[in-house]
Amino acid sequence: MGAWGTKVFEDDLSFDWYDEFCESDQSIEKLENAFEDVIETEDYLDHEFGIAALVSAELLAAALGAPSEDFPKEDYHQGEDGDDPLPLLNLGRIREDIDAELVEKARKAVKKVGHFSHSEIRELWEESDSYEEWLRTLSELIERLKM
Repeated sequence: MGAWGTKVFEDDLSFDWYDEFCESDQSIEKLENAFEDVIETEDYLDHEFGIAALVSAELLAAALGAPSEDFPKEDYHQGEDGDDPLPLLNLGRIREDIDAELVEKARKAVKKVGHFSHSEIRELWEESDSYEEWLRTLSELIERLKM
């Protein structure tokens, strides 16, 4: 696991997914698809799907005015070591398309990532000394997902 802390943006895959989202059309459908992929999974929930849903939920929370303290700041988008800058995130565009149903999907997906017995990311955290702290992070994210 490429994580260095229990927060969503303390994981390499989270930044990979965030970067991909910023470089995409930043559509609300991409976020909704991430939630639905988790919600509809009945078998094994891969780490990548869990991360996609958690980052999507963080994007939604930020658009609702409740970003996490580790949410990427504008200077993250500047690039480093000669890299091309990352397109800026358009939270206003996301905010325009948020409805109660989408927020509920986000909350449901985050809960499933943290509590589904076949969630790979949950299994990895359960094996660590920081499992309870990670669960608190998810609970705090769910609390920030309010219209």
